[in-house]
Amino acid sequence: MQEIFIDKRECDKMCKEIYGVSSEIMMENAGGFLARFIAKILKKKLGFLESRFYESLLPTNYKISNFNKQKDSKIITFLCGSGDNGADGMVAARILDSILNNQKARINVILLKNIKSDLCKMQWEILAKFGNLSSIRIFDFSYFLDSKSFEKANVDSKKITNYRIFKLKSLINNSDIIIDCVFGSGFNNTKSTLKNNENYQILRACLSQNKAIKIACDVPSGLGNKLGNLELWSKIISEDSKIIESSNLDSINISESGENADICDILCSFDYTISMGSGSLSLYDSRLKDIVGKIKIAPLGFSKIYYDNAKFIESKVIESRNISNKNTESRFYILQKSDLVLPKRKKQDSNKGSFGNSYIICGEMSGAATLAAKAAFSFGAGKSIIYTGLLNEDSKKSLIKDYEIIYSEKLDILESKNFKNTESNFIESNSQKTESNSQNHAQNALAIGMGAAFDKNQYEKLFAILHSILDSNPHTPLIFDADMFYQNKLIEILKKGENIALTPHPKEFLSLLKLSEILNIKQDLSFVLENIPALALKFSQKFPQITLLVKGANTFITHNRNLYINPHGDVSLAKGGSGDVLSGLIVSLMAQGYDALNAAINASLAHALSAKRITKADSKNILKSKKPTNQNCKNKKNKYANYALSPLKIIESIQIL
Repeated sequence: MQEIFIDKRECDKMCKEIYGVSSEIMMENAGGFLARFIAKILKKKLGFLESRFYESLLPTNYKISNFNKQKDSKIITFLCGSGDNGADGMVAARILDSILNNQKARINVILLKNIKSDLCKMQWEILAKFGNLSSIRIFDFSYFLDSKSFEKANVDSKKITNYRIFKLKSLINNSDIIIDCVFGSGFNNTKSTLKNNENYQILRACLSQNKAIKIACDVPSGLGNKLGNLELWSKIISEDSKIIESSNLDSINISESGENADICDILCSFDYTISMGSGSLSLYDSRLKDIVGKIKIAPLGFSKIYYDNAKFIESKVIESRNISNKNTESRFYILQKSDLVLPKRKKQDSNKGSFGNSYIICGEMSGAATLAAKAAFSFGAGKSIIYTGLLNEDSKKSLIKDYEIIYSEKLDILESKNFKNTESNFIESNSQKTESNSQNHAQNALAIGMGAAFDKNQYEKLFAILHSILDSNPHTPLIFDADMFYQNKLIEILKKGENIALTPHPKEFLSLLKLSEILNIKQDLSFVLENIPALALKFSQKFPQITLLVKGANTFITHNRNLYINPHGDVSLAKGGSGDVLSGLIVSLMAQGYDALNAAINASLAHALSAKRITKADSKNILKSKKPTNQNCKNKKNKYANYALSPLKIIESIQIL
């Protein structure tokens, strides 16, 4: 897991004061990473060889004409602002020039605002001193994004300003790679001044039409630290960044500026975002997944552990340097592929009872329960059992049964004595990259809600069963999905249970928030979509023992006021039944001894990674072999298209993770 922050500037300050690492050193390292990344893109994406060294690696039969063709001149353009983000771009341009070593590449550095920071001024002066000795060309359009300066220049000579706008567009349109270094993570998006800046809108239009590879330095310009409703954030996070208690959010003022008003000023969509030092929470908003592109973390010249843990330095050391540690109490984590802990079996002296039982409550739409049960069985549960005792007689007769699944109408399988408590701590296992030893923690877990469509009497019977189970053992592993988030009685269950996972999509999450009296009738789905991280934290504040998983382009998981983000989701999962499979994976892991939080984390990772694998690898190999060859994996004709992935194919891919 990687820790991320709402505002990284305080961490930068603390690293400088505590470790003695100057801003100049951090900037050189950040700019160096960005420069090397651009050089890598030049080589891999654009066929540009970054050094003469590679010429010696060419095969003897390689035609020089091909080599020269690959070395056609490339244009890299840095758009720089007035602060430290602009300075990062200038450092990257200088280091990139040294990497390319005067080969056929041209580097443009365009200053778009009047310089404000000392570091930006210093880096600009360094570039100016190079003159014609390098491939760097600098352009001072510093008045362009300063409205007052531009108006003055326009009055003095409108022809000149029009020509310079034309020149700026020309430089951008002829670029192969464009790096956005205009506004950094300190940008304040509360004033919404960019929408009224005519030149900024001209720049946006120009970039949106450009087909160059686009890279954002730290964050895309126009993106603030806190997205969504800032009043909501203020009710959740106090000045010392600790979650505070508040009643409900009835008093929240809904913005009248339209949906997505907090992200409408972002400069353009990017292929990559290079985040300096650590990730920013705002980068992982689901609405931005197509805007930020792939996110890379640039080191600042020392281990990320020191950066993340600067806030844990003894208070005396902090006080002696007169540093405030507010806003650095991070409780946000990004899940990585390496965090996945699969339920691999090690102990040979085992039987099916050693791996727990997954129970699925069958609803009137029985296909959902079948998908969940098949997923649970494929992910390691000793038995997967569908309980049909709540179905109408007609539904029982029309039920299509699967030979791998056990079907039962008897209530004795749900007797509370069968549900054993387990205490496990797989978060530590994740950090140590160890595999689970679930045989020692086998238990019975119950999943409810998939395709329920019950009537009032059926729900009354269901909640009577749930109360009976929890009265006997509040640690019973339960997972709720779908229709359950529209039932008022669910809140009583949440107050009783201590090992519960919830898996709503945003619309179901809205209903859950209203049932929980966190939101009132005024808030609609758009409000939830704009505020998922904040609302998930608010829910965790009210129900800290409950694990909440909000599905979306990025998956948000909360437990005990901590937020975990799974950024590995894929559009191929946007199919009916995908959520049922996810619920089945979670209940399977809970049956094998994972607690609710770790079951949700590992199931969501397995769910996302299996979908990516099957849409990238050769389909025939995926289904027939555990080791698809590299050659076949690259054959795009044989892979599943991302629109063709079905829930059953996800289950098949899960089996060979």
